[in-house]
Amino acid sequence: METTKYELTPEGELRNRLHRFQFRLLDKKAEGALICQNADLFYFSGTIQRSFLFVPAQNDPILMTQKDYDRARRESKLKTVLPLKAVSDIPSLLRDNGCSEITRLGLELDVIPANLYVRLRELFPQAEWVDVSSEIRETRMIKSPFEIQQMKRAAAICAETMANAQRVIREGMTEIELESKLIALGRKRSHHGFMRMRGWNQEMHYGHVLSGESGIVSSFLESPTGGTGPSPATGQGASFARIKRDTPISIDLCFGVNGYIADHARTFVIGNLPRPLTDDYQKLLEVKHVFAEMAKPGVGSSDLYKAVLEKVRLEHLEDHFMGYGNEKTSFIGHGLGLEVDELPVLSPRSSHTLEEGMVFTLEPRLKYPGIGVIGFEDDYVVTASGVERITTTEDGIIAV
Repeated sequence: METTKYELTPEGELRNRLHRFQFRLLDKKAEGALICQNADLFYFSGTIQRSFLFVPAQNDPILMTQKDYDRARRESKLKTVLPLKAVSDIPSLLRDNGCSEITRLGLELDVIPANLYVRLRELFPQAEWVDVSSEIRETRMIKSPFEIQQMKRAAAICAETMANAQRVIREGMTEIELESKLIALGRKRSHHGFMRMRGWNQEMHYGHVLSGESGIVSSFLESPTGGTGPSPATGQGASFARIKRDTPISIDLCFGVNGYIADHARTFVIGNLPRPLTDDYQKLLEVKHVFAEMAKPGVGSSDLYKAVLEKVRLEHLEDHFMGYGNEKTSFIGHGLGLEVDELPVLSPRSSHTLEEGMVFTLEPRLKYPGIGVIGFEDDYVVTASGVERITTTEDGIIAV
């Protein structure tokens, strides 16, 4: 597999993204938005150099960069890239470039630090500040062919890593040892090494490599699996537990190309799993078929969730589905892109309807106290007629 070149975001790609966002700003009756969070900044400007991007509801955006200005000019295809000495210079830079008397301005209020928000209010005392985080996330929710291609490249790394797992898993090795072998391959294949998450205090390394009872350990992370991790400082993921025969091994890893993430999981075993687990896994595959047949443009993501849950009940899997007891995850999939936790979320409260270009996961899991976790995770892109699976590893439990 070839490594991925250092690739810049094309000018036309940025222009289309900005135009779609500007329509949302007009609907919000905002004269513009000031963007500074890394994922959003990269999406709209093509660089994550420390900057503030002003996107007016009409006309061209202005990228104001504190560090590194020369690199931002090389990486971004935007027309106007200006050096910024201090945050306090933002109002004057905007005035000098034709953006004066701004009275209604958008911010990423879901992620911006409170002290920065207070500082910006002081710099623009005349402005009313509105939250445009939903408008940004919903713009990013629909992927272009360029973005989908990056995610397919990332999915190819996932597939190669899963194939490699079948070769390197050994009885007695620790979860961390196994994980290190897998992520080393991902890095060789140009995985960018960052797993960005938008949610407050939600963070993750490469994913979760868990065996046996580690698979049922929950954590602070909004995820079907958690794991003990190497210490309370991380509180999730692979630990020093040793892998045993005839117990489930859950490998759930994320890899990314040019910023775009694929998220993939499979169940492995050295030897054989008990018959009840393999039977339940086959039933879980039937749940996946219900999802794949129903998912298409126009279907509500909450309706998709309800249909999957109904199939789970018909297969008598509900006691172990997405956890057990009070520790159950309230979603069965999530959007993907520059961040792991993008829209749409496949949950009972989601208000989004599937649209062509959305990319999201399906990640059904079954947890058994004292035994472990089984299940899988696949990534899908919504097409005009349904969904296309872009993760390609075989569906069944993978025996070593």
